[in-house]
Amino acid sequence: MTKESYFLARLVIGSRDEIEIEKSEYDNLLRARRVLSEFTSLDEKFFAICENYRDIEEFIFKSALEDAVFGKGSVPDLYGVGAQFGRRIGSFLSSVRLFFDVIGTHVYEISHDIKLKDGAKIKKSKCYDDNFNYRVMEEIRNHSQHRAFPVHLTTFSRKRDGELDDILFSLDFYLDIYQLFDDKFKKSVRNELEALPGKFNLKRGVRSYFEEICKIHKEVKAELDPFQLNAVNAIEDARLKWSSVFEDNFFTGVAACLLKDGKLVKEFKKIYISRQLDEYREHLHKRTQNIKSIVNYRYDM
Repeated sequence: MTKESYFLARLVIGSRDEIEIEKSEYDNLLRARRVLSEFTSLDEKFFAICENYRDIEEFIFKSALEDAVFGKGSVPDLYGVGAQFGRRIGSFLSSVRLFFDVIGTHVYEISHDIKLKDGAKIKKSKCYDDNFNYRVMEEIRNHSQHRAFPVHLTTFSRKRDGELDDILFSLDFYLDIYQLFDDKFKKSVRNELEALPGKFNLKRGVRSYFEEICKIHKEVKAELDPFQLNAVNAIEDARLKWSSVFEDNFFTGVAACLLKDGKLVKEFKKIYISRQLDEYREHLHKRTQNIKSIVNYRYDM
């Protein structure tokens, strides 16, 4: 009769280090690693949004600096600046789309709670209902992915700061609703845009939109924190069990696994407990936990 046993074992050539564990411990570790993988994937998608947003702000800053040093350049140069800004908005909005397409799946895979999954959708819907800039950017996302980049006007400005007697260089990008011939642009949002006294400022719109996305991500992560803590504790318990026997705090090649008649079942899922697997997730968390929009920030060159 075949004997199945679960172990923590060092899966490296020549090692016989192993500790037998219960099947329930193995199952807990399997669940914990899956939960933490979902957290990593969720934060990776949010980090992609943050990087694309940073690229937008960096481009605005560099373009203003270019104007300060070299001047505006030719007409094609001016159109080129608008096109480059539009391309960056397209990348930013594509990463937002990916994030929102899968956030519910990540929430459910972590929590197995349909209410939490639906809650993520409700948060998104509330932002849409409460924030004009959010509504417009959602429609622009659809437009930019199916029709064209949304930049219809780019303006450069120079003005003297009365307090500091400095010259301030800035630029803005605008969407002109009357240049949109798009039946996919929601009529109610189009009506709101037509009621504006001027064109829609894309720079301000992007910043406001990003700020709302940051809020959604932060709220969702807060609701999922207990599941992350349980997963971290399960893996840490396995590390403590291992180090209490082998005095090893590196856990190189150590994994929970299944043995049949003393032989490793290679096709069976092995759950590694190395800290390196968690360092990347922790790094992403630290990089993104305090991110916010710079709606009211000002550069001082």
